[in-house]
Amino acid sequence: MRGAIDAFGTSWNYLPLAVAEGAPIVAVTGIAGGGSKIVVQKDSGINTIRDLKGKKVAVPEFISQDIMLIASLRKVGLDPFKDVTRVNVSPSGGVTAFQKREVDAFAAFGPYGSIAELTAGGRVLYDLYEYSGWGKAQGGFYVCQAFIEQNREVVQAVVEAAVKASDYIEKNRDERVALAMKVTGQSKEVIERAVANTQPVLEMPLETIRGIARLMHEVGVLKRDSCCSCRSWSW
Repeated sequence: MRGAIDAFGTSWNYLPLAVAEGAPIVAVTGIAGGGSKIVVQKDSGINTIRDLKGKKVAVPEFISQDIMLIASLRKVGLDPFKDVTRVNVSPSGGVTAFQKREVDAFAAFGPYGSIAELTAGGRVLYDLYEYSGWGKAQGGFYVCQAFIEQNREVVQAVVEAAVKASDYIEKNRDERVALAMKVTGQSKEVIERAVANTQPVLEMPLETIRGIARLMHEVGVLKRDSCCSCRSWSW
């Protein structure tokens, strides 16, 4: 966002990251919700989040799911950097590590969690947003302030298109599943499981985003607390 691009869409944790680096960006709409889960081995004996103490959890470091995992562990009194071994892997690498039983659990977004469930006998321990307390909203669409000022009608049209698209996929589940299968190359069973756990969410929960920013600062991901600089656009 230093002039190379005007907008991007991704999970909420990247907004405070960009703002902390001085990028003048604004969240204009939410785009997705749900889909993040902790999957454990069926015979692991892990039945609560506290049971993760002393265990290995595969998770790409400091992505949204890792931030929610850190928040969840802290909420029940566990130190995410001492009580749990967080194994930094890519989402697909997490699936492989789980299938090979190299880890006890896997923190993932869809469809990777569903793949671990269906191909490696995984069991969902909990949805990450349940313990983090940050709700189902997982990501949004961000635009440079300068672009908004110069192209307000274009940005407005993008937001309106997001609303229409969200409404369409909610009402046309079969098409949503078929498109996801085409894009990901996954089976219908995997995608059906993933779709059941996700939904479009257009809200921009600023308090959630600011809470994420504060946590990222506390654990050293952000050099400065950018929570008060994270903004959403009001239309």
